[in-house]
Amino acid sequence: SIHIYPQKIVYLMCRYIKAYCQGLPNQQYLLSFPWSRNTNTQTPLVKSITQQITSTLIGNKYAKEDLYYDSKGRITSIVDSANPGNKLLYTYTSDKQFSVDIYGSNVLEIHNILLLNSNGQEDSSYQYNNTQDTTWGKFTYQYVSGSQISSSKDVMVSADKYGIRTTDIVTTNYTYDSNGNITSTTDNYGNVNTYTYDTDLKYNTPLYVSPIKFYYGNYVKTHTTNETGTTLTVSYTYTFDSQNRLSTTKAVTSDGSTTNLTTYTYY
Repeated sequence: SIHIYPQKIVYLMCRYIKAYCQGLPNQQYLLSFPWSRNTNTQTPLVKSITQQITSTLIGNKYAKEDLYYDSKGRITSIVDSANPGNKLLYTYTSDKQFSVDIYGSNVLEIHNILLLNSNGQEDSSYQYNNTQDTTWGKFTYQYVSGSQISSSKDVMVSADKYGIRTTDIVTTNYTYDSNGNITSTTDNYGNVNTYTYDTDLKYNTPLYVSPIKFYYGNYVKTHTTNETGTTLTVSYTYTFDSQNRLSTTKAVTSDGSTTNLTTYTYY
């Protein structure tokens, strides 16, 4: 599948630095952002995101992304500071539909159209790349109440330029704590993710820059994954600036292989 989930910018950064994610297990893609629900009426606009990775798996990596917005505060582009030809461009058709164009060296590599449901979550998508591969996605949800998801079903159909199709169906179940934070997700492939939260930080301003709403709650303290029989825990610590905005996130894997220090600046 060529599908890119724009709510996880680190997936996109893998495209900017070709060796950035090579050798990393999938669960470590989440090292960048323990995404939080925005409980504030005014979200600070992130100006730049810098990542410094120290890893015995991939060595030391550095990436800085600059973020730009329109007059409505919607993200319009994410640009690699060192190589501006590597970028994401967002175009909004309406409040419920937008597209993301992914460029490498100023060449359009992937075009992605996304439609959102009434809760601001991904409803469907269509994507193609510059080698004539296409992917269609449909996402359905069952809710506990409001926008709190009890289960989701993702159906992805991919076809290459020769017309060969593959279908991937992922069903995920969610559990929550009494504060509405997601405590676990389990999919039909047996992948289990569990989360704990730093409740002392619940009043600090959560970082939120994606057009797609992604509900996790307070700042994640630990994220444990169990995929293909391998368990890994990522622990997070945070610092904040004088305006109570997230300044740095430090993520460390339980096996000691990888540390990721992410720094944020604001407009």
